[in-house]
Amino acid sequence: MSSRVAAALLLAPLLGGCPGQPPPALRDHGWDRAMGELAAPPKSGPVRRVRAVTYYHAGKPLWGFMAEAERRLVFTRAEADGKEHDAVLRLGYRRVHWGEDYGDFLAWTDRPRYELRLAPDGHALALSEDGARWSYVALDVPDELFVCFHTRVEAREPFDALPTTRALAREILASARRADGRVVGHPSDDGAGWSDGELRGALRYACAHLDDAALGRDVASALVREGMSAAIWDLPTRAKVVACLGAFARRDEAVQKTLVDTLERAPAAALEQRAFAAEGLAALADETAQRVLAADLDWRVRSRPRFSECDLAAREAWALAEVTERRRAAPREVEATLASLARSDVTCVGDATMEVVRAQSVRALAALTDAPARSTIDALATRCSGATPAWPKSFDNEWEVADPRDWSVAPVGCWAAAARARR
Repeated sequence: MSSRVAAALLLAPLLGGCPGQPPPALRDHGWDRAMGELAAPPKSGPVRRVRAVTYYHAGKPLWGFMAEAERRLVFTRAEADGKEHDAVLRLGYRRVHWGEDYGDFLAWTDRPRYELRLAPDGHALALSEDGARWSYVALDVPDELFVCFHTRVEAREPFDALPTTRALAREILASARRADGRVVGHPSDDGAGWSDGELRGALRYACAHLDDAALGRDVASALVREGMSAAIWDLPTRAKVVACLGAFARRDEAVQKTLVDTLERAPAAALEQRAFAAEGLAALADETAQRVLAADLDWRVRSRPRFSECDLAAREAWALAEVTERRRAAPREVEATLASLARSDVTCVGDATMEVVRAQSVRALAALTDAPARSTIDALATRCSGATPAWPKSFDNEWEVADPRDWSVAPVGCWAAAARARR
């Protein structure tokens, strides 16, 4: 595209008469406003104050919207040292674009004030827009608050009818009924299903109760179920969920079976579900986990994986290396698979994931002390013509073998040389 065409497209809205300022109804609308406050602050406990607030902003046309509004619950909490800080929970968000009818948007921003009630023991908050129907906000979930809008009750005393945080978490984890594309819910969204935020809250609650076997089985079933929103995790959140899944797997054979069955029976295209299963099994020192990981990884590499399949192969290779390091042993066929993977010449377009697979295979072989494993590493080490990579202090994920400056991965022969040097 020429620079003249690009300039014309950029200036066209302005030349066509787009207003330079939002319409008066939006420009002159109220800004940040209180929409409700806890009537009786608790005398004890960490929550000192709760208030609902609407934040409003009118924009200019080049930013792509006329106005936006966000509703939040702001919790003032007391730290152990007596200092107070605010925690914010997003209740809902709306915006209106140029040329759209903004009547519904303004009606949303001007809805009646919220009524807020705290549970007698301080574990949860009830939230209502009309004083009759109540939603649930859990305060007993680590790290973040957990709002559940898909379940509402009509009661004079809401906590006589609202379920517990545990019951809500189990309901969400057991259900595939989801409001597609939503990050947050809103108390007026009847029957829309749970949001991604509610799913994260349910997982956080479960992961804080590792001694609860039923919750662990719910977590495992949810993460390997097709149709769940499994691609919503930022990396820190996903790492926490994987660690939690592994902790449940170590405690419960039923969770282990769910993960093994997923790798053996799930559709080949269920990549994210298979990844969660593999990473959950990585926490074990179990021969069955070793065998099923090796079998699926061998099949995947032989099938010449592409794109996201390569990512799954790298995660499975990391999980297999984790289990092998814990066991310091491997069945003969698993060891043969590791040797085959380390020698494989399969590549993935545009990235180094298959180098990750080979490096993780060498890592697994290095955990074995028998003659065949040593022979494989020695033979591979003769291929190294460059620098020997530094062996990581820990392998928290599959990409620990990469150079963090450019995510390049040393050739497999040089990883074998590094493994040999550690004997």
